[in-house]
Amino acid sequence: MHRIKNAKACGVSFGCKNKLTPQQYIELLYRRKQGELIRTQMEDYNLSKTSLYLKDAGDAGASSIRTSLSLGFV
Repeated sequence: MHRIKNAKACGVSFGCKNKLTPQQYIELLYRRKQGELIRTQMEDYNLSKTSLYLKDAGDAGASSIRTSLSLGFV
């Protein structure tokens, strides 16, 4: 545990890197809300079906779409 704390203090990141940029994530959620098929998004973003369902499930995603639309990002 001590080594993990030291690594975090030095700025070492743990876990997998995100496959999508924040802009791509907003676009993905927007397209999903518009009724685009999961299969199409799987091919476009090179993600698995599970990854797409997990990204689609969060409430934070819906609020980020509303914010992005109101700010004109999408």
